Amino acid sequence: MTSIQRNICRRFLVAFVALSVGATTVAAPLSGTGIPNCPAAGYSVYYVNGVDNTPEDATLSAITLASLALPAALDSSILARTKVRTIYNATDGIPLDLLESAGQVVTGTVTNTSAYLTAAWVGIFGGLFLPIPGLDGVLTKFVDSFRAAVTKVISSASVSKVLNDAVPKIVADLNSGRVVVVIAHSQGNYYANQIYDAVNSQVQPSRMPLLRIVNVASPTSLHISGLYVLNSTDVITGLNKEPITFTPDGISLLSTLSFNRDSFKDMLGHNFVTTYLSSVPGNGTTLLNQIVLAIQTAVSRGLIAAVENCPSGGGFSNVNLTCKRNPDGSALLSGLYTAELLPGEQITAVDWSAQYLSGSTGNCQTPTYAAPTGANLPPGDYSNTNCVPSAGLNLHPVYYATCHNPLSGVPRNIWVTLNSTVPKTYLNSGSVLMMLCRATTANLNSTIPPGARPNVSLDTLIACN
Repeated sequence: MTSIQRNICRRFLVAFVALSVGATTVAAPLSGTGIPNCPAAGYSVYYVNGVDNTPEDATLSAITLASLALPAALDSSILARTKVRTIYNATDGIPLDLLESAGQVVTGTVTNTSAYLTAAWVGIFGGLFLPIPGLDGVLTKFVDSFRAAVTKVISSASVSKVLNDAVPKIVADLNSGRVVVVIAHSQGNYYANQIYDAVNSQVQPSRMPLLRIVNVASPTSLHISGLYVLNSTDVITGLNKEPITFTPDGISLLSTLSFNRDSFKDMLGHNFVTTYLSSVPGNGTTLLNQIVLAIQTAVSRGLIAAVENCPSGGGFSNVNLTCKRNPDGSALLSGLYTAELLPGEQITAVDWSAQYLSGSTGNCQTPTYAAPTGANLPPGDYSNTNCVPSAGLNLHPVYYATCHNPLSGVPRNIWVTLNSTVPKTYLNSGSVLMMLCRATTANLNSTIPPGARPNVSLDTLIACN
């Protein structure tokens, strides 16, 4: 760490503490929720550093993460209720840090150790001495003999300190209903996985979906939430060619980008601040953008989990809606709505192209367009939405309906959660029209009940950045 970096770190340390402490006193709810006592009490972002980081290094990384990535990932109402903390992975110097990492590799957190070490050999020495007949077997025997020895050499004190510091805080956050995102870099990913396991043993299963892990430059093949960002020219972890093992709840966001290293700033292409939070493009996007997308996805999924046990205020309104572009040109559309459903009413969600859009009616009808002759407009795209709580509802009774309250039911206040991919062809204008419709239709009801409310839709034009 240079003297300039240390001065910057000291200068911003006060601001970082103010952010961590001050955010907890902000009582403003998410825009339009009307549920200040909702169990979704707030948001916590934890950063776990990699090897050879001083406390100042780790704090500077967290500050940079908070100033660059979080404002881009979260809207102001969520950011105001977000606290940022560092889970410090103490350094014992490069040799012992690497030995500790090696121990984590060979004691079970990386499944195919011989392939990992072979890839590392090639990355360091190129093709020198390769192919060596039986190299994999030699490495495997080395790993087997080293496995027992390394557990004796490496003290568990470092692991215990990290877990003892982090786990009680995260458990308390989850029990209070906070959405928690752990962002781990490099060796910090081993700790993040261990933290997840430890927390999982101490909280109710219903709380665990509030916790998400974002893996950055991870040397381990286990990515619990499926949110993984890797610079493919990262000399340290880009060499790990093991199959990626996902155990997510329907999320699969693997981003491996080519990135030209700046040898003056980070010759290894591995540093969290100078490489992974860099805005230098790789393959049409940036590593920073991918981290932003991973954070946005993690918070959105955590929010969905949070509201499942949170009473909806009813009515019919939009709580939160965001749209983030993916590297392939598609976009991730995420949102939350509150709704009251009377018997016979259904929810339908559709996203529409905004190109040539001239207006929408607010009553579940197809929007109007002023397209030139011969223009090819895509049809409405049914969005991936869910209704919670689902008790008493017919879920996805037909392909175009998210949920339906049967005529035999009672009025219900629900949440509608939105997590949907918008095709690239719908985004020629850079925006999309999101339509959430509440309607009573003959195709889902034997009769239209007397006094049925008019069909109504929340039509929102949103830019996808």
